Amino acid sequence: MNTDERRQESINRMGEQLGPMYHELQNECSWLHYKWAHYRELFGTSEERVDLMNSVAPACISVIQDAMWNDVLLHIAKLLDQPVTSGRATLTILALPKLTPPAIRPEITKAIEQLKEDARFARDWRHRRLAHLDLLDALGRSATPLAGASRAMVQTALDHLATILNLIDAHFCDATFAYSSFGAADAVGLLLTIRRGHRAYEESNQRRLRGDYTGDDWKEDPI
Repeated sequence: MNTDERRQESINRMGEQLGPMYHELQNECSWLHYKWAHYRELFGTSEERVDLMNSVAPACISVIQDAMWNDVLLHIAKLLDQPVTSGRATLTILALPKLTPPAIRPEITKAIEQLKEDARFARDWRHRRLAHLDLLDALGRSATPLAGASRAMVQTALDHLATILNLIDAHFCDATFAYSSFGAADAVGLLLTIRRGHRAYEESNQRRLRGDYTGDDWKEDPI
C-alpha cells in the first residue's frame, strides 16, 4: 500500500479531520523512530563502536553525532508545538484531543500531558540552543541551566508519542503500530565497513614496515 492509499484509508476510518492529521503524525513519528534507531546503533550501543569511529575520523564523527542528536531533539519539540504558532497552523500532537472521539479523548489528553512533561527538556533545548541561541546561556550568565537530556529521556518521549498514536489506532483499527521495531541495518553496515577498512589500513602499514608490501599498499585511493 503506497502513501496515498494509506492516507485515504486513514480518512475512510477516521474522517476528514482526524484522518489526514493522524496519517501525517504517524509518518513523522515513524521517521523520528527510524532516525533514533540509527543514532542508537552508532552512538548508543557500545563504547567500542564509538571508539572505532573516533579512531578513523574523530572530528567528523563528533559533527555527525551532534547533528543527529540535535535533529532528534528538535523533531520531538516540533511535534509539541501549539496548534497555531505565529499565526500559522502546525502539525502537532497537541491538536489531537479536539479531533478524537469522546470515548478516547480523556485518555489521549492524559497521555499528551504526560508527554509534555517528559519532553519538556527537548522544548528547552529547542528554545535556548537549537532554534535560538539564548544570550545569557551563551555568556554563561543564565540563572537557569539548560535542561539535562539523555538517551533514556529521548526514548521515554518517543514511547509516549507511539502510545498516543496507538490509542487512536486501537480505537479505529483494533490494531497498533510497532514503532519500536524500526531497525538500522545500514548503520551497522557502516560500522562493519569502517572496521574492515581500518583493519586493512593497519595491515597495509604493517606490511610496509616489514618491507613486505604489494604495489597497492603505496597507491592512493581517491574518492
